Amino acid sequence: YPRLLRLFYVHLTPGDQQNEPFSLTSYVKGKRITLSFRHFAQIIGVEIGDLQCYFQNEAALEKIVDDVTQIYTTICDNRFSGTNLQVSHLKPHLRILHRWIVENITPKKGHYNSVSCFQVFLLYCYEIGQKLDLCFILLKEMMLAKLDTLSGRSLPFGALLTIIFKAHDVNLEGEGWIIITSPISE
Repeated sequence: YPRLLRLFYVHLTPGDQQNEPFSLTSYVKGKRITLSFRHFAQIIGVEIGDLQCYFQNEAALEKIVDDVTQIYTTICDNRFSGTNLQVSHLKPHLRILHRWIVENITPKKGHYNSVSCFQVFLLYCYEIGQKLDLCFILLKEMMLAKLDTLSGRSLPFGALLTIIFKAHDVNLEGEGWIIITSPISE
């Protein structure tokens, strides 16, 4: 539902920070949609994770972990820093997970060869069994996508937002929709 996605992102604002650590509010076809990470987790059927974090640069990563070198040695073959980290540097079993992450959790346009510092952290947490709060991360990514909507970035999370629209009784009749033909969506 491309038109509804645009409406969702155009009206998206951070929610009331007094009641929840982070939430988003939007309006679509007259329906108010408020998503705290707890409510979001309930809608999509996932557990709330132990760790809520989100960052955009390596300096922030260094504040979260004690030894950044340990992160890179855990997820990479023969790599001790994140400078120009590419998918080919990752351990083989993490390459497919990275592709899933860039298509579903931290979506972006273009090629998927480079690995961002936050994606490094996500892969590291997977390797060591650290349970992250997926809903918190997705809400932060939605807010980031809202900031990028004016620059022509594609609007992510279409299938996920369809579930949210249905949970909030948004009328989908008469809306143009796109069928996802990926085998992973079947």
